Amino acid sequence: MSEPMGIKKFNGDAITAFAFAESQLLGADFWRVMAPLSFFFTWKGVAYSVDIPMGYLTDGASVPKPFHPLVGPWGSHGPAAIAHDIMCEYLKIWDISRTRMVDISRKDADDIFNEIMKACGVDDEKRALIYAAVRTYAVTTGRTRPSAMYTAAKRNAEANWVKDQEAQGKRVPVIVHYGATV
Repeated sequence: MSEPMGIKKFNGDAITAFAFAESQLLGADFWRVMAPLSFFFTWKGVAYSVDIPMGYLTDGASVPKPFHPLVGPWGSHGPAAIAHDIMCEYLKIWDISRTRMVDISRKDADDIFNEIMKACGVDDEKRALIYAAVRTYAVTTGRTRPSAMYTAAKRNAEANWVKDQEAQGKRVPVIVHYGATV
């Protein structure tokens, strides 16, 4: 993603709630996205979006605890961290019509994350530090996706939450969630 892109707009606020049961199940701290969130941008002359559905589980910025004094899991970079989580999990983004998904690389996801942080007002120094950290992690570990076992358990927890909400008569916006209707 060498072409400058720039986030054109994003909708909503990053509203999350700590997901206690899911955190215990998955063995790490997770927060549930409580309202859908989307980021819209242009890349190579085509409009795209990153969509985060209500019910999605995120760990915020995956920052080792010793580094929390510099950058914690939440802050002005929080909405971008949520978008980065879903991009790294699926390595896909939507075209703006939401009729076609486009494959992206981990580097593309990191570059889009950097642009979303900029749109969220993350200062240049903090943004450079976070971006360097995610790129270093990706390059040194070679990891481009979460493990299949972890992802399956997480996706089941997300789907079960939506079903529980609907069983309680609560409205959960139905959107196409990276290949599955949620």
